[in-house]
Amino acid sequence: MKTLNKLVSGFFIYLVLTLPVQAGLGVTLVADTWPPYIDANLPENGLASEIVTTALTRAGYEPKVQIENWMRVLEGGELGIYDGIIAAWHRPERAEKFVFSDPYYVNEIKLIKLKGTDFGFGDIYTTPGLV
Repeated sequence: MKTLNKLVSGFFIYLVLTLPVQAGLGVTLVADTWPPYIDANLPENGLASEIVTTALTRAGYEPKVQIENWMRVLEGGELGIYDGIIAAWHRPERAEKFVFSDPYYVNEIKLIKLKGTDFGFGDIYTTPGLV
């Protein structure tokens, strides 16, 4: 569980290196739906979106948030279509392509199972199907 907690202990904002951003200019941010942190149906597009856009606005930027599916988020970030990705967990393969800020919001995900059930969980990187 220690490894899992380290891997998924927080949110991070990606800063895409391909587009220089200057104060006073528009900043295009992207995220996928993940209520209550990111969701187009929530006030300010969710808690994570509100934190990031408020901080950037106070720093003189004009942030615009787009909600897309996760594959478009990653692809657009890699291509430099977006200036930043609002919420994503740090993973070694992502750190090869993106720069992560310090965490601005921290959460923990815990695996809970019924006592006595025969269920095992390995490392998040070896579990099939997890992106």
